[in-house]
Amino acid sequence: MSYRANLLSLAFMLVPLVGNAANVTWPASKLLPDLDASYHECGQEFQNGSCHKFVQIFAQLLPKFDCQRPFDTAPVPALWIGNSAAFEDYVHLLSHLKSPEAIELFSSAQFRAVLDGAMAEEYVPLSLKAERALRGAAPSNQSSKRTREKPRAA
Repeated sequence: MSYRANLLSLAFMLVPLVGNAANVTWPASKLLPDLDASYHECGQEFQNGSCHKFVQIFAQLLPKFDCQRPFDTAPVPALWIGNSAAFEDYVHLLSHLKSPEAIELFSSAQFRAVLDGAMAEEYVPLSLKAERALRGAAPSNQSSKRTREKPRAA
């Protein structure tokens, strides 16, 4: 297991000790180390199903369970419990995967709901573009050449 995965595992074991009544049903303690392992294997282009597993686990961590960090006042997506730099890496990898399930997840409203701040600024437009492509719709900010031309004087 990588150093990052070991560190994540330790962090997840300690959170309930310092926490509140939250984090009782949260899946992060088991799934985040698995996500990290599949992220590294998929990123190295291993052909062992790791990218499929990465996408599946990523999707399982999107909902708000009863996950909270010490400074949160309300539940947050399970993905937010882990390391924020790792989260950025996970999103970056997901945005580059070309499998239908990865594209479906990346283009989903549920995925966009976990993005905030700079991550939202960078990836929401890309996700919306992927959603339009998935639905077969033309980008809405482009119009045909005919409607962009200025009317000619008679």
